[in-house]
Amino acid sequence: MSYKNYYQKPNYKQSIQTLEHNLNTSVFGQEHAIKEVVNKIIISEAGLSDANKPIASFLFTGPTGVGKTELAIELAKNLSLHFERFDMSEYSAKSSASTLIGAASGLVGHDQGGVLTNAIKKNPHCVLLLDEIEKADNTILNTFLQILDYGVLTNSKGEKVDFTQVIIIMTSNLGATAKSSMGFSSNSKINKDDEINEFLSPELRARIDCKIDFNPLSKEMTQSITNKFLDQLSSKLNQQSKTMNITQEALQEINTQAYNSKLGARYISKIINETIKQRLAYELLFGEFKEKSIVTIDFKDDFTYIFENFKEFNPSNSDEIFFNTALEAQLYAKSNPHVAITRCNDRDGFTLKK
Repeated sequence: MSYKNYYQKPNYKQSIQTLEHNLNTSVFGQEHAIKEVVNKIIISEAGLSDANKPIASFLFTGPTGVGKTELAIELAKNLSLHFERFDMSEYSAKSSASTLIGAASGLVGHDQGGVLTNAIKKNPHCVLLLDEIEKADNTILNTFLQILDYGVLTNSKGEKVDFTQVIIIMTSNLGATAKSSMGFSSNSKINKDDEINEFLSPELRARIDCKIDFNPLSKEMTQSITNKFLDQLSSKLNQQSKTMNITQEALQEINTQAYNSKLGARYISKIINETIKQRLAYELLFGEFKEKSIVTIDFKDDFTYIFENFKEFNPSNSDEIFFNTALEAQLYAKSNPHVAITRCNDRDGFTLKK
């Protein structure tokens, strides 16, 4: 019997039409990488690629925290595919090959198969991320030659596992921190490629559909990522009928700290966790934010937090409360039923009448 998995293929043709746009709203400053990925998927979906190979295979290279892993995650999300990630630093020993495809005959666990082959058997339509491929032993890397060439991998039980409906993404930081890459930009790409070529065999490089170099984070990219993370945090607070305001001074400080780091988006997330989330979490559970509705975050010598409730526009009329934005009005109305939202005529804003 053929090794093919006869599961119904996901219909994501409509998703592909808007895929490039959607990915660019989540992964910033890597438009060239997104275009390459989307083009390969379009070719496959149109039936013009080799049907006996994975949908597409990519090698993402570049500094840490610039969106390589994030693009893989967002790709799976936008195509409604299962996302499967393997940290290749866990496969630095030759013996770890048995973990991926299963133990040899006669050894303990032989009948259980391997973690990789089992994962693809369970989810044959997926985005498979092989993170930090350079940390894996060469024996492990040779395992993927069969996958990239024939779209199949034979596990320890002799079963052929189908990879033809898998999008394979390998990531690598090789060359990103090399001393040789510092200096004239005309030589930097050559030096980076030298490191990658030295580690990855010609056989493996030749079988990967596309190698994509990711850009380092610029100030504009840093700002976009910061805004994305803060919007996500604000959305979580809105679900609890809370509002978060951040001043330009606080936003500029986060961006400055993030841009001066070499850890990319991961450091932006760390800054927000340590300077904002930890404080807000405590205040939500035990402090002022538990009772208050709005927090304003500012920065002078350090981050400061002001907690308050919605202010009344007309103190003489307790039945009318003024808000600067529709969101503030909606959040108040959410926790206070039987109120009506009206737009003010004498100043910009909204009032709620009980």
